[in-house]
Amino acid sequence: PMAFSSAQQFAPVPPPAPGRSSTLAQPLSHAALLAELRRGGYTIFIRHTSTDFSRDDVKSRSDDDCDNQRPLTDKGREQAARIRDWFVRTGLPIPEKLLSSPRVRCRETLLPISKSSGAQIVIDPGLEEQLENEDSAEFGKRTLRWLEQWLASGSRMTIACSHGDWTPVLIGICAGKRMELSKGGIIGLEFEDANPERPSPGGT
Repeated sequence: PMAFSSAQQFAPVPPPAPGRSSTLAQPLSHAALLAELRRGGYTIFIRHTSTDFSRDDVKSRSDDDCDNQRPLTDKGREQAARIRDWFVRTGLPIPEKLLSSPRVRCRETLLPISKSSGAQIVIDPGLEEQLENEDSAEFGKRTLRWLEQWLASGSRMTIACSHGDWTPVLIGICAGKRMELSKGGIIGLEFEDANPERPSPGGT
């Protein structure tokens, strides 16, 4: 599931911070890619899997009000299980904590990985999709703040689940491209320089 779907245009987002490269890493063979991922030091972003569009979040009173949010379909749960199987099959390291948008569909996507590894799902509001009271510029700045905070944390390996509008904005900030992940799609980002002031991103 490391492939992208077709590109899509999004509203402008903040440019990279001074000194930040927007050059993508060189393409790797499948074997070389897995070897790099096994070393750790990556953030792996997952877009939540297929959801039930007969339901929405309009009536949701809080992040814990899961009955009034859009959940995964049976297909989405099968996709989430296949993502877990991919991590198990490839032997990639699983961190102790998995980061999730507050929406139940993201938590459900990470649940099979959590159950098989014992990793804790941690809610991260910064991974939330664009809010109704948030314009595109504010949304872009929030995504940039999340990235800067993650870089400053010094995390060696992170798995995070977010939404179809959030991941393209992040990719735009890091790589100067607007790319859409299909549902259940995965992208890995590595910052070659651990110094948060001068990260050098690479995408796979």
